[in-house]
Amino acid sequence: MDTFNKIKGYLAFIDILGFSALKNEDFSEKFAAYHEIVSNACPQNHVNYNLYSDSLILYTNTLGKDPLMQLLSAVSKTTYGLLMKLDMPVRGCVSAGEFTINKGGGSVVIAGKPLIDAYEYEKKQDWVGIMLSPRLVKLHQDLESLTTINNIYSKEAANNFAEKLPWPLLVQRCRMIPFHTDRPNYLEDNQDYDGYVVVPSQDHANPKDLIHDLKEFNEQLEKLQLLALTPSQQKKYQKAINWVGVLHKKWLMDVINSGYWHTRNVSE
Repeated sequence: MDTFNKIKGYLAFIDILGFSALKNEDFSEKFAAYHEIVSNACPQNHVNYNLYSDSLILYTNTLGKDPLMQLLSAVSKTTYGLLMKLDMPVRGCVSAGEFTINKGGGSVVIAGKPLIDAYEYEKKQDWVGIMLSPRLVKLHQDLESLTTINNIYSKEAANNFAEKLPWPLLVQRCRMIPFHTDRPNYLEDNQDYDGYVVVPSQDHANPKDLIHDLKEFNEQLEKLQLLALTPSQQKKYQKAINWVGVLHKKWLMDVINSGYWHTRNVSE
């Protein structure tokens, strides 16, 4: 018997860009590893997931700060794990709102505006990365204050910034999210979008671990860029490399090397 559930929550649609390469490898073994990475990234009873061969949907059953944090953490770990362990880059989008889950006959069907929203914005992007949809950003207009990486200029500033964690570790503003253009040879057709992007990481314990993860993630992107078959594919990697590099430098300069981060009262 089919069951229909209406849910108000967060939903991430993720396209596995390297999935087609599995046809030349041991499919069952690599798919099992793919499933394990996603499963381990999703906290049980908090973040649900469905695999559809070359795409992936993660979602929560409720709205709110905690469910959003849990979903972003799962998306971040999935992004990091697939690239680092399986050479699978991803592109996607996270949205929010009401959607329907239909379970029956051994299958799961998800439908609703958040899925359409996330799918459309995933297709708009021209890089490796996962953005937040304008729909979600409108719902959480305090993202700027939650995620801004402040310059740590005093012990008090270090303590204030530490209280915001893990939000800045999970998502960051990016003013250069590349969108597809119909006229790629026209420089005036700037398709860089100003929004928020999920930060890839294997954990979100502290800034030092994140800096390590960002460095390794970028090195892996560079390796895959060299293996890309066309200049356009290489450009997708380069755009992601540029942003992760800027983010790595900002965390290093404004937080870790500020001279005050180690003086804070909040322990790691």
